[in-house]
Amino acid sequence: MSTAPAAAAESAPAAAAASPLTLAASLGVALSALRGKAPAALTEAQARVTELEASLATATQERDSARAERDQALAPVAAYFGIKPADLAGKDAAAVAALFDQRVSAAAVQQLAAAHIPLADLPKPVAADTSAKALTHDEFNRLSPAGRMEFVKAGGRLTTVNLLVGLN
Repeated sequence: MSTAPAAAAESAPAAAAASPLTLAASLGVALSALRGKAPAALTEAQARVTELEASLATATQERDSARAERDQALAPVAAYFGIKPADLAGKDAAAVAALFDQRVSAAAVQQLAAAHIPLADLPKPVAADTSAKALTHDEFNRLSPAGRMEFVKAGGRLTTVNLLVGLN
């Protein structure tokens, strides 16, 4: 019986000495497996990047095409108000709308001046009150186009004035 514990004690250092070699071999196998997978993962990632770049190029081309169509459709109106195609190129819808609002307002003032209508006699535009839920037609007509749009988008309603009141 005394020989069995002694043999086990002798084999324990041998197992401990073999363990680092086994560990190194396992690490070598794992490293080889990772090296084998890395090029495939890199190739897959590069393919995805190429796909995304193509998608971006397509979206950019579609955006530029839509802007060109918009600019072509707006060209007659823009020419009327003295807006050059270069002023429209590359601008988003809000910037184009602001430019048209500015030019339309200036053109209206010029036309009124040409008709010898004093601007002081005109009703002042009413700022859009989006909290108002109802306006008369007269109040609504005094709003700027942008104010009208804000009023409508805010859920505002037009009321009619009963002209027959007091005619009894």
